[in-house]
Amino acid sequence: MCSRGRFIQCTRVRREFTAMSRADREKYVRIVRTVSTDPRYKPEYDRVITQHRTIFNDGIHQRDLFLPWHRWYLLQYENLLRRVDCTVTVPYWDWSQVSRSPWRGRASDLWFSGNSGFGGNGEKTPQQCVTSGPFRRGVWNVVPSAGGGCLRRQFNLSDNTPDSAAVAEVLRIPHSEFDSFEIALRINLHDTVHCLIGGTMCSFDSAAAPEFMLHHGFIDKIWADWQRRSRNHMNAHFPSVTTPMPGTNQLRTTVVLNNLRLPGGVRVQFQNPPRPHIRNRFGALTTNSLGQASRGKFSVLSEKAMRLFNVSKTEEEKARRLGIWLLPTHQRAGKRNSMDTSIDFGFDP
Repeated sequence: MCSRGRFIQCTRVRREFTAMSRADREKYVRIVRTVSTDPRYKPEYDRVITQHRTIFNDGIHQRDLFLPWHRWYLLQYENLLRRVDCTVTVPYWDWSQVSRSPWRGRASDLWFSGNSGFGGNGEKTPQQCVTSGPFRRGVWNVVPSAGGGCLRRQFNLSDNTPDSAAVAEVLRIPHSEFDSFEIALRINLHDTVHCLIGGTMCSFDSAAAPEFMLHHGFIDKIWADWQRRSRNHMNAHFPSVTTPMPGTNQLRTTVVLNNLRLPGGVRVQFQNPPRPHIRNRFGALTTNSLGQASRGKFSVLSEKAMRLFNVSKTEEEKARRLGIWLLPTHQRAGKRNSMDTSIDFGFDP
């Protein structure tokens, strides 16, 4: 907004990566390569990336800290990128829109091997090194704390990412059932996609993978979309959390509750892709209609991810039941036969 010849309420707009122009995708990749290799920025880049590994098991992947801490972390990374170009923002990758074919490498896809993509899968060797794209072995290395070697990927090619209908269902969970919303978002969606990508993303060094920020950008967008439903959604759970967020100079979770009032006076908004947004169509359907809609197969649970993120037995049980609820009808039958799925979600599961 312009007020008396000055801009006020300036807002950083975060866009879906594959919906950006080729030039903007290339610019983002170029800036990431700059901060991760240029001696003027690399020490700070290494520090930011290493911080995630250092405090991986200090609560940042548990209910009370996961969402707000990673929102704060995205901001730190974005601030660093903006030292190179003050117009850049961290994009997000909406893996739900490409659930039926998330691993493609076409020019418009995330995993494109040209300068406007992030490169493709890793080699079929124990090293799993990425050999295509701007972050390929020989031209780019992960931070020293992650070994300083190649970026690794091991796509689960036999499986797909959760779809837009599953995301729509998570967004329908009422504020009174915050625990269900948080577990579904953290374990069923976030954790699962980490290990569907595999390699570096499915390790303690996950933040060293350049796609980490795009994945977390989408997780933060889902939370922000949920928060916009009401004041109760906006203020669910975190005002009662008194534990300071680790690595933040004693900041509490409430300082990042609202993306329009972030530390440093930063305002952030997420832009939906300009093309028809599948989740908007699914969001208007009933639970039963969602189950009957034409949907492909996908996963909402990963045994490897639950071990990596040290999911408790109690949360694992609830995540399994929530996971069945998020699946298409044709995937649910076998799951229901294998366990008792009766659970009182307090909403229409």
